[in-house]
Amino acid sequence: MAKVLSLSRRADTRRGWLWLLLLLAACVPSPTLTPPPSATVTPLPAHVIDTPGGGRPTLPPTWTPTFSPTPAPPTTTPTPTQTFTPAPTLSADEMCARFTVTSRPRDGQQYRVGSSASFLFLAEVPAALVRVTVTQRATQQGYGGDFPPAAGVSFPLSAAGSYDWSITLVTQQYGEICAQSGAFVVIEAATSTPQAAASATASATPAATDGRLCAAFRVTPVFEDGQVFAPDDTLTITLETPHSDLLMRFVVAHRSAGSSQMVEIPGGEAFTLNLPLTLLAEPGLYDWRAALYSETLGEQCAVGGSFVIATPTRTPRPSATPRATP
Repeated sequence: MAKVLSLSRRADTRRGWLWLLLLLAACVPSPTLTPPPSATVTPLPAHVIDTPGGGRPTLPPTWTPTFSPTPAPPTTTPTPTQTFTPAPTLSADEMCARFTVTSRPRDGQQYRVGSSASFLFLAEVPAALVRVTVTQRATQQGYGGDFPPAAGVSFPLSAAGSYDWSITLVTQQYGEICAQSGAFVVIEAATSTPQAAASATASATPAATDGRLCAAFRVTPVFEDGQVFAPDDTLTITLETPHSDLLMRFVVAHRSAGSSQMVEIPGGEAFTLNLPLTLLAEPGLYDWRAALYSETLGEQCAVGGSFVIATPTRTPRPSATPRATP
């Protein structure tokens, strides 16, 4: 019994000490915890070089990466544009050298009322025109105009009197250049008397009967008799005589309308005439005549033929084909 009581007291004594320790622990302040120092992170280099031995080489302490720029893709080379080179500008003298008047009235030439004064010209000059004027002195009435650079023009002479004519090349750079001019006379058609007719026949007979004059006159048409031409075609014929005191005359006349064109070329050498048929009045049948001419002899050694200018055909418009409705 006594042992039991002794054990009970010991137990109570231990409990008392335990409570005392707990009270003391509650009264003592908790110590401040110091966080451990943060670890310093050292970044590894971005480039790792593998060695054949499997180990990692030691980089130098001041290693600096080398910048290797990537070349840009090649740019497309633009195709060079074609450079326009303007044609060289001709001087006034060069333009006049390319301007030829092949037929014009001779200075002081006499025409009969009802005849025509003809001009035939060619200008091989870009963007140029040919200006032809004929003026009657007494009335100062003028005729003429600007014409294409390759053309022929005839002026009907309906009144007697003295006339002045001029022909120039009209250009954009220099205006009117290469002027040529002259004068001619138009006389009334004289009524022939038997004495005048006999005198004219007597003076013309020796030359008319002289076969050597006509034998030396050569006419070479570059077309067949009766040939049919298109309206925009060109008639070509060559005339030749050794007589420089004579004119070579070429006449084209519409058989039904009566309209005509006449060209006179000085003799002495061969001349090839290229006549644009657009200068003629209208389509149809034409007669042509080539002859030698002088004021004293009139026309001599005439040869001729005919040709046809076809009527231009019109292309009919295609007619619409009606569609069948389903």
